[in-house]
Amino acid sequence: MRTGLGCVLAGVGMLVVLTGIGGALWALVGLYAGAINDPLGQPEGTEAHVEHAMLIWVGVGAVGIVPLAIGSALLKAKAAAKLRKALSGRG
Repeated sequence: MRTGLGCVLAGVGMLVVLTGIGGALWALVGLYAGAINDPLGQPEGTEAHVEHAMLIWVGVGAVGIVPLAIGSALLKAKAAAKLRKALSGRG
């Protein structure tokens, strides 16, 4: 039960974190693509808009850290219990 829950939480957390990273990078790439295509055609405040969008995506990614950490802790606890059981069986 714990292993399945840990895998699900770690997987969901990783997906949310990667979505946040991807969204922030996508906003930054869009800014640079616009600057390369038309350097003087950038409207006023474009950088501020991209900064705001990146901070929103970073917030989305930060939300995923909680389930990722909980899932990782559950998986590590299960692995440590299994290792402890294997070592105590030897002695």
